Amino acid sequence: MQQVIPPANPRGRGRGRARSGAVRRSRGRRGANNVQRQADDTDSDWEEVPADTELDLSHRFRPTRAPGIQAAIDENTSVIDTFSTLFNEDVMQKLANCINDYAQAKIALNLPARKRSMYYRWTPVTISEMYKLMAVLIAMGITKKPSIKHYWSTDAVHETQWYKSMFTRERFEAIYHSMLHASEVRSEEKEKIEPLLNSLVANFQAAFYPYEDVSIDEMVIGYKGTWKSKQYNAAKPKKYHIKTFGLCDSVTGYVYNVLMYFGKDTSYNPDLDPDSGEAVKVFEYLLRNLGPGHHVFADRYYTTKKLVDFLNTKSTHYTGTVQTNRVGFPKVIRNKTLKLQHRESKVYRNKNRDLLTVAWRDKKAKNYCVVTSTKLSGKPTEVRRRRETLQMPSLIHSYNNSMNGCDRLDQCVSYYAQFTRKTIKWWKRVFLWSLEVAQVNSFILYNLSHPNEKLPLLKFKDRLITQLCEKSVTCADYVAAECSKRGRPSYTPLHTRLSTQQHLIEHRAADRNCVICSTAQDRRRTKYACSTCDKYLHPKDCFRTYHTAVTLPNE
Repeated sequence: MQQVIPPANPRGRGRGRARSGAVRRSRGRRGANNVQRQADDTDSDWEEVPADTELDLSHRFRPTRAPGIQAAIDENTSVIDTFSTLFNEDVMQKLANCINDYAQAKIALNLPARKRSMYYRWTPVTISEMYKLMAVLIAMGITKKPSIKHYWSTDAVHETQWYKSMFTRERFEAIYHSMLHASEVRSEEKEKIEPLLNSLVANFQAAFYPYEDVSIDEMVIGYKGTWKSKQYNAAKPKKYHIKTFGLCDSVTGYVYNVLMYFGKDTSYNPDLDPDSGEAVKVFEYLLRNLGPGHHVFADRYYTTKKLVDFLNTKSTHYTGTVQTNRVGFPKVIRNKTLKLQHRESKVYRNKNRDLLTVAWRDKKAKNYCVVTSTKLSGKPTEVRRRRETLQMPSLIHSYNNSMNGCDRLDQCVSYYAQFTRKTIKWWKRVFLWSLEVAQVNSFILYNLSHPNEKLPLLKFKDRLITQLCEKSVTCADYVAAECSKRGRPSYTPLHTRLSTQQHLIEHRAADRNCVICSTAQDRRRTKYACSTCDKYLHPKDCFRTYHTAVTLPNE
């Protein structure tokens, strides 16, 4: 019999890949079936219950300290004293030492220094200059200009005399560019900023203890530069950003703890199970130093069954939204077979009676939302929304009211933010962000300690700038800023006028208008002037007013 040879198949190799792909897909289906069977085992633990079903609560709120302000702050505390409670002199001195060490290292590498170098006439930065530096950085966030040089511009459009009274432009740039990180000169990566951030967080925790409800969420620091731990998320307001996790008090919005994300070098607890997931590691770090019984709110990025079980071992309640594909939650939610009408809800409880899951669809919403809790119930409650009153599950209503702690902080720090200025140094952006967080926290403490005086954030910053300037004058190492313009300056710097240096009255031959009491309608002249300020003043009352008042009558 003649042997029949089959024709060559030009797609034989492709068929081989298809068959191997089919094998891989079958294996993938078997793996998916195994996961599905495991999920079905957990689905049997859930049952639909009435909306007013309560949970068996086993965790009682037992704080380690009385919730509220812990620092020595009362109604008589000034704005700068409240700020100094968080950004104290130890932090200020440490930052000054880091600036001086970095400047000395740069000078040693570039000897002999060129005359055009910013370090040619370098002198060590003092505590008095650090107070002025803080005042200038805060003011730059309020009055935003295209570049740093515009703050010292002599152009009539951009000129602002106040900045010239604080620093010369050369001195400010030398300090600002030497403030590359708040650590040792040779430190790398997270060691450049984490020690200073930890010092600030320790002051945050010593000054305030949060109430029962707290929230955990990401706090975004926008950054487009080159850095290996930079994140990208198109859903965020800043798509390219530095990821930071924050623990905030739900009542006041006070930032109690902060954790920066540095990839595999993030400061997680090394003793934790490596398979526990990122959410467990973040929560374990942020919830340290808190007593049992706190109620944590978070979004669906963190909510997993492992996290809920971990928090139960820590005697901590949890409420958060849930992704519909999370394993360990009711099957009808994960398979999306649940159909809800507008303003309709379904409540499910596990057999251990310690976890409740609520699915609720709002009016005009395309899909329903899912929220789980170990404390709250799905009992309907009346909620006033605009011009109508509606029935909403109490679990949903409590989540909406308690979850916005970190969002409130992001909103406050974005109003007058200096850290949004372009820079290629990621650690400098984090430092300026942490300075803004310290201001917001001190602003919250001030309003809590002054119930009869509720300051807006802008007015709080204005007072802080003025009092930082006054504080720098009282330092023993204070030196007035030199005038960079030739000839006699047309104004007297605030620090020169209010300084404790010797001011003497001298008699002159010609008389001039008194800078205090003379006005355009009523000219009052005098032959006496201050020898230091070179201003004509009446020796009785005007001389004292000029050298003690922060704001002059004619300004």
